[in-house]
Amino acid sequence: MKKYTLMIQDIPIAEFLLSEESGEIEKVLTVFDSKRLPLGTTNVQGIAVRGLLNKWWVGRSIPMSRHGISSLLSHLELPASTLILSKCVDLSQGFQLV
Repeated sequence: MKKYTLMIQDIPIAEFLLSEESGEIEKVLTVFDSKRLPLGTTNVQGIAVRGLLNKWWVGRSIPMSRHGISSLLSHLELPASTLILSKCVDLSQGFQLV
């Protein structure tokens, strides 16, 4: 697992562990600013919920129904499109590998 920090520009929002096998969030380590977490990722008390944050994260991946995704995954030797997110995280200004 690798540690990632979700950021908005230079403001850290949350830190979590991402599985290198599945590309999914395994554990939320720290929430620095719960008011800036993605919509729908907290419970009614404003606490980050790993399952909801993971659903948001996976929703950012390329859908398996997208034309050509299977051949791309085969070429990249990746079993799931969620792993593309962790491979391309440096291209996103909202994430930082710690």
